[in-house]
Amino acid sequence: MFLRGIKNYFINLKYFFTPLGVIFLAVIIGFSIFIPGVIGAIKTLAEGVSKLTEEMSVDFTALISEINLAIGSLDWDEPVASLGKIFDGEWLNNTLLGGINTLIGDGGALAGQIVELVEVSVASIVGLAAVVVAFAALGVVAGYFITKVLVRRNMARRSLIKYLLMSFIDALITLGVIALSMWISSLWTAGIFISAVLCVLVFGLVVLSEAYIAHGWRKVDYRAVVNLKNIALLMLTDIAIVVITGCIIAAIMAIVNFITGLFVALALVQIAFIVIGLNAEAYVKGLVDKAVLDGKQ
Repeated sequence: MFLRGIKNYFINLKYFFTPLGVIFLAVIIGFSIFIPGVIGAIKTLAEGVSKLTEEMSVDFTALISEINLAIGSLDWDEPVASLGKIFDGEWLNNTLLGGINTLIGDGGALAGQIVELVEVSVASIVGLAAVVVAFAALGVVAGYFITKVLVRRNMARRSLIKYLLMSFIDALITLGVIALSMWISSLWTAGIFISAVLCVLVFGLVVLSEAYIAHGWRKVDYRAVVNLKNIALLMLTDIAIVVITGCIIAAIMAIVNFITGLFVALALVQIAFIVIGLNAEAYVKGLVDKAVLDGKQ
């Protein structure tokens, strides 16, 4: 089981560009909405301030330049923190207001109205940023399910009825295990460790039992599939896949920039978890195929 599981992981890395492509497409769609929206919000702000001041016109290009200067002054050695700051309402408010003040000086009696215009623009930009995040999340989810379909077809096909039935049973068992673990943990401190061990054992038992029902029912002996040895091997295989994935991600992160590395990591982690979720089925399917082959011989 161990070698088969590791082999399954490396074989299915061929689908690496599927989740990556879906995520990139979703992010591009999000930014195709975000960028024109932000330009429109800043242009509306510049026009609004120009109408208020009357004597002075706020040049849109000059305001964009001021914003670019503020963005460039951030510490891009920490890209996540810098991106988070850009989409922070307070930072945006101070940056836009600072850019306007640089171009026209103190707004004087109109300061309050200028602040209101800035706040409207900031609310619009933050809303557009939320759209990008939503599309990115949608891309991650869609990429996961599309990749899972491809990997399942490669590792362990299953009929739709069996898939829906086992998903329902799996959800009930998972909820039951979580509730039981929380109850044990609440009884005494050591219960946390007991519940952790219990979760590992029950997880292996459930996954292998599901795989047996889906692929091995009346074809192989249940005890040949579900036993302590296979549960331990399944857990060891899962841990090994996680470690291998972590090492690959660390190596890639050392070569490319953080943003590119993040996208690559998302794709690799998705494939790792999909393979982990299907390894038990692939193992049982292998046993069934072997039993059929032996029967023919």
